[in-house]
Amino acid sequence: MQEQVRRRSGQVMTIISEQFPSDVGAYIATFHVDSDVVSLNGMEVLQADAEVGRDGRVHVVIRC
Repeated sequence: MQEQVRRRSGQVMTIISEQFPSDVGAYIATFHVDSDVVSLNGMEVLQADAEVGRDGRVHVVIRC
């Protein structure tokens, strides 16, 4: 189970690093994976959208 979590975290970080400047990672407060995402195995084209919350922190949503 922990290995799956680590692998998924790594895949999410790859998506983030491909779509956002490198310095944004330090400011990301939350990640949310949309329910329509079936897998984070890299076979599905995913998109990461970021929003700045009222708290001024970055919140990222991973979706298809």
